[in-house]
Amino acid sequence: MTSRVMHLKDVAEKLGVSKATIYALIRTGVLPPGFLLGASSRGWRESDIEAWIDLRAEAPKFADASHRTAAASKARSTARTTDLPTDNQIALDYQSRCVAAEGLSRP
Repeated sequence: MTSRVMHLKDVAEKLGVSKATIYALIRTGVLPPGFLLGASSRGWRESDIEAWIDLRAEAPKFADASHRTAAASKARSTARTTDLPTDNQIALDYQSRCVAAEGLSRP
């Protein structure tokens, strides 16, 4: 399967975030680090970014609590957050899916 290589600017545009946010997502292990294209250039396969987007879209979302009182919101939030996957769990799930799909290990 052939996949286009995306540069940092392309990934930032596709995700609708800044380049600084991309670096923060990589640093926290939420976004796959991609691979080095040269001494100071990083790239991602477009299929990897699309798989990451799909995985994020599948993750449960928090309900909007703006209409609730602070105490009720905190009680509901505390009860729900323990059942939701963390960003690191989502990243690990993404990596394991890549390994299963490609038969290769990811850093």
